[in-house]
Amino acid sequence: MMQKFLNLTNSTASKQITDEAQYEDALNLCRSYLTCIFRLLPIENITSTQDHEKAMFTRAIFANALGYVGRSLMDEMLLDNSITWERINLNGIPIEDKSDSFCLEANVTMKDKGTVNYPATSVHFDHRASTV
Repeated sequence: MMQKFLNLTNSTASKQITDEAQYEDALNLCRSYLTCIFRLLPIENITSTQDHEKAMFTRAIFANALGYVGRSLMDEMLLDNSITWERINLNGIPIEDKSDSFCLEANVTMKDKGTVNYPATSVHFDHRASTV
């Protein structure tokens, strides 16, 4: 998620974050975003392995999407300083159940013989088309 958020890969991170000040800036930016995200996620509902398996927000695809959304919102913040992380709203998004029809219809997950799986092909998330 943080690589998507910062628009970095492992190899570019070492080239772009070259000194302590840049590292601290990136770390503080990540902390502020993650603080907002963890306030929104219903982590308290994960009380068992079964709950973890069922939840969409525990999946890598969801974390990557949050990275892209955060990056997009950060770009907007550069243009309008009245925008904050608090603009993110997960209401109405079925993040607690990966078998929800929203996830199935969007091909984020798929049913196969009674179980919910992820498609074999990569799902491209176009963060420019998302609403925050």
